[in-house]
Amino acid sequence: MATVTVRGAGGTTVTLTHLTDAASPAAQAALTDVSNFVQFGLLDQFTWPGSGTVPSPSNLLGGVIVQGGGGDLGGLQPQHVAAMVDATGPTTIVGAANANTTIVAGAGGVTYLNLSKSGEVVLGGGNHGVFNAANGAAASVTLDGTLVAGAMAGISGAGMTVSALAGSLTLIDDHGANAMLVDLAEGATAVTAVDAPSGDLAATIVGGTGTKLSHLALGGGAFINPGAGDATVFGNVGGGTTTVYGGSFEGATAASFTGKLTVVAGHGVFFGGSAGGNLLTTGTAPGAATLVGGGAGDLLISQGAGNMLIAGAGAETLSGFSVDASVGGAAFFAGGGNATIFGNSGGGNTFGLGPGVSQIDGRNEAALTAAGLGVGQANSFFVSTSSGGGHVVADFIAGLDHFNLTLTTLAGGQTLDPATGLAFFAIDDISGANPFAGSGLSGTVLTLSGGTQVFFYDAQVTTADLI
Repeated sequence: MATVTVRGAGGTTVTLTHLTDAASPAAQAALTDVSNFVQFGLLDQFTWPGSGTVPSPSNLLGGVIVQGGGGDLGGLQPQHVAAMVDATGPTTIVGAANANTTIVAGAGGVTYLNLSKSGEVVLGGGNHGVFNAANGAAASVTLDGTLVAGAMAGISGAGMTVSALAGSLTLIDDHGANAMLVDLAEGATAVTAVDAPSGDLAATIVGGTGTKLSHLALGGGAFINPGAGDATVFGNVGGGTTTVYGGSFEGATAASFTGKLTVVAGHGVFFGGSAGGNLLTTGTAPGAATLVGGGAGDLLISQGAGNMLIAGAGAETLSGFSVDASVGGAAFFAGGGNATIFGNSGGGNTFGLGPGVSQIDGRNEAALTAAGLGVGQANSFFVSTSSGGGHVVADFIAGLDHFNLTLTTLAGGQTLDPATGLAFFAIDDISGANPFAGSGLSGTVLTLSGGTQVFFYDAQVTTADLI
């Protein structure tokens, strides 16, 4: 373990031996200010061995050094502006209602109730708890260990920033209108969790260069910007909701998300990172999530009805084929890249076709047959772009599915091309214009006024299928 020093009573030097190497620089920087106050005769230090009361300082300011096995220190007086915990066991401290307080604790652990407007806390190793216990209280925490952080019941207007070092775990347990920020240090591998009432945005979590975040969505809400790092969100551990997004939004400037995202049974809104290779899955509850691809090689999976999956740039795959055939449909949007899309198994899906290219299989026929559900529910298609794009639909069922020309015009301004419109090609059509030649299938080509084309394989689409 690294050593950190602070001036003690009578001008002695006290060495804190239970801090981790990673937390030591921040701890030493914080305690240097305390040592300066002692040196200039402004602060009285008192060593607390684990029992008894902490006396009032005879000087302007006071500090406490906790040694021994720890214990319940009780409440600090307003003049006490520092507490250094070098105990072997857990210590509980109720802070003073002052302007500034410094707390440093090592592997023995501390539970600290912060009443200060500016609490500076450094935690190295061990299991800790830091809770804002007054309206408007604020704390800045450097963490290399495990922390339960939040605010006491009924507290509002409080704030806390946690700088999470490598290997740290931060559990946000916040039950009020308070600002909680977890900022991962560069290169840190860290775990965060949020457990708060439903509907509360309990925490904002920010990554950076080389960071690797694992987030547990236990309850309440969290906003995550992984920045130049990677993130994994576990939505299968509770009822929490999560938003993952990077970059500028509604006038606010933030770092772009250039890493990679993995979402397990997500509840919320998830934008994949631009590095590509994102793996995003929704929860099974209806309307659980919106998934947005970020780069080439993404896989977006719907596991329930009412989800929205949006392809990003590059080659991406969107799939609802793992959904039971009796479950309703979802919404799938092809973007500007090359999207392969498999709708929810039972149909009832909406497909938005963008300026890129896509290949679409609208329902899982094998799953429908196995479930005895016939051809399933009707699928709906529309084009969302004003021009360009080419799309292949493998299993359009004329008379059941439909192409929404009205929505196409509203979304992108296109209408049915007056010259070509709907062109049907029979299996034996050997004209050079037949795009289905060689497939052994007939098909219909729908051409829009902006040049977008949709190729319906093995289907004779007529104006009756347009709405």
